[in-house]
Amino acid sequence: MVKSYKKDYKFILNSHEQIRLKSFTAISAMLHNQGVEATIYGEDFSYIIADEDADELLNSLISLIKKAILNNLKKNFSNKKSLGYLWNQELHKTTLLLNASGQDWQGQRYQLWETPGNVSPKLDTWLYNDNHGNIILEITPTYPWHFSDPEPGETYISYAEFIKNYQPLLIRTIPKETAQKWLNQAKEIFKQLQLNTQKLSPH
Repeated sequence: MVKSYKKDYKFILNSHEQIRLKSFTAISAMLHNQGVEATIYGEDFSYIIADEDADELLNSLISLIKKAILNNLKKNFSNKKSLGYLWNQELHKTTLLLNASGQDWQGQRYQLWETPGNVSPKLDTWLYNDNHGNIILEITPTYPWHFSDPEPGETYISYAEFIKNYQPLLIRTIPKETAQKWLNQAKEIFKQLQLNTQKLSPH
């Protein structure tokens, strides 16, 4: 069943790529806990990259964009592999060792969003500064069977096969002017959510 949305809010990345936030409810009436889906669109692709409560999705975007604009999201890894590769290795290690330390992996500070469990392909979206201070948006595949078995009829590959020739799905540089526009847009939506919530609060 195809979803019918009342609102489609665009975050323009460049002349042919953009991220759209979609909700069943128009932003003028949306509340904090209502679901928002984020999808990235290009000339020949579209991928769902998040589906969360509006406040969680926007808070993550606002927080990371602020840090990136100030060049406070530099990757502090000596390993030159992509964040997606390192994240998959971390998840695989956790699966094998059943690590119960409860400590977050250090790279998660760059994690913007992740796809919901029922969406394929499974992707993680990262935001960080490179060594030159550029703002980088990176979308990477995540092995779908780290913590679950394949469904009946699902095409399965081993983790070794998945990681062998691992590559990020998309890497883009976000100009600081664009990042500032995204920040302003996200703040505008979040402010509207607050106003909507206040209208329903008892006085």
